[in-house]
Amino acid sequence: MKRLLVIFVVACATIFSFTACSRKTSPSDLPELYPCKITVIQDGKPLADVNVVLQSTDKTAKYGYSSVLTDANGVAVLRTYGEPGIPAGVYKIMLQKSVTEGEKELTDASGMKYKHGGTTFSLIDTKFTDMKTTPLEIEIRNAPNVQTIDVGKAVKTKQSGSMLIP
Repeated sequence: MKRLLVIFVVACATIFSFTACSRKTSPSDLPELYPCKITVIQDGKPLADVNVVLQSTDKTAKYGYSSVLTDANGVAVLRTYGEPGIPAGVYKIMLQKSVTEGEKELTDASGMKYKHGGTTFSLIDTKFTDMKTTPLEIEIRNAPNVQTIDVGKAVKTKQSGSMLIP
């Protein structure tokens, strides 16, 4: 009888975990979201793997932040809490893409491999890589929110410290 009870409890817990994981985790007060697509190009070609970060200029905005990587076509489709789109408002746009060279592969005491050291370079003009210096903005409204950003020529600028994300 005890064994049957244990099997029943485990089965119920498993079913609950599957149904709980499939529920949406979006906040109940999430405002209306509007589609937003940003394309990043460099040297006239789409730029993949760019971290596109939008931050509301309204400091009181509860859901005024979104971040996503561009795909192979240089396209970033913005999301909020996993839902497509972002709330209406004016947003600053920060772009980040970097590469680290000269890393050493090390192994810790447990046998886990990791990389350490090296020099990190920004592959986008640094004026776009910080919210304080980026000139980029977009106004999100109930309309097509599509923007193409040309970051100019390819660069490779040594970074000092870490990238700034507010």
